[in-house]
Amino acid sequence: MSGCTELGLMTIFKHDAISITAVRQKEQHAVAGYNVTNNSSFNNVTQEYNSLTSTSASQSARPGLKSNIEIAYTIAASFAAFFCLLFVVFYLQGCKRRSKSKQNLAGGIASRSKSRSGLKDFLKSFSPASCTGGKTAFGLKFFTLVFIYYANVVGGERAYGKFIFAYAVEGAPQFSTDQATVLNSIFWIGFTSGRGLSGIAAIWAPPLVLVSIELAVNVICGIVLTLWGLTVPNVLWVFTGILGLFLSPAFPSCLAWCNMYVEMKGLALTVVYIGASCGAFIYQWLSGYLFEYHGPSTLMYVMLGYALTLTSTFILMVVVVRPHGKRFT
Repeated sequence: MSGCTELGLMTIFKHDAISITAVRQKEQHAVAGYNVTNNSSFNNVTQEYNSLTSTSASQSARPGLKSNIEIAYTIAASFAAFFCLLFVVFYLQGCKRRSKSKQNLAGGIASRSKSRSGLKDFLKSFSPASCTGGKTAFGLKFFTLVFIYYANVVGGERAYGKFIFAYAVEGAPQFSTDQATVLNSIFWIGFTSGRGLSGIAAIWAPPLVLVSIELAVNVICGIVLTLWGLTVPNVLWVFTGILGLFLSPAFPSCLAWCNMYVEMKGLALTVVYIGASCGAFIYQWLSGYLFEYHGPSTLMYVMLGYALTLTSTFILMVVVVRPHGKRFT
């Protein structure tokens, strides 16, 4: 009897052990299945991420896929090429006329003396006295101020024209890209209109009056934009257009005024355009540096500094030319 009991107990224990083992095997298979499912899901997500990353990278590597910017550059380049060829034609025509005039010169000695005098005239053309009636000291002072003036007038134009969009979006106004685009367009519409209207105004107003008004309005715009352009959007809208309207004619109006006191020929125009080029890259670098490391609001302080420097330079120019009088009196 006891043997049967022991045999029954052993059978029960063995059956329980088999059941426990089976349960453990099922648990292991379930865990394994979960891991397989998990790994496959993770692999799927990874593949999708890599696909999206590669797609965005390929799109960013080819930004022109959705852009027509090359059309604008093609139009500008076509106009530049056309006028370049036009000036080449004019130059060749002038060379042809000069060659004909040389053929009419009599004697080799006369031609040699002509070449020597031509070389002397060429070297003299680099002297400030060539534009100021032989006054070298006056020419040096005047053309130094001309260089500074045009460096500022073109530098201010480049600074505001290049950074006003970024300022409107990233600065205090927090404009949308559409609003910033319109604001930028308002500046350039005012700029273009100012060039045309100043030509009409020059029929009645003398150059000194025009330059004085333009610089005074530039200073007012700089002050207003610095004080309220940072916080009042309507002020930014209005005075951006006014600034463009009175900034653009400051370049040609001062040329007309300078021509009343000095002869604006080769050297003078070289100083003007080298100063303009230097001011363009200096102001753009300075504005970008201040914008990046000291905040977008620095653009308005740059414009205020531009206006004050430009006005101070012109006042010094008036003081320098006053003792020498005008060329046409």
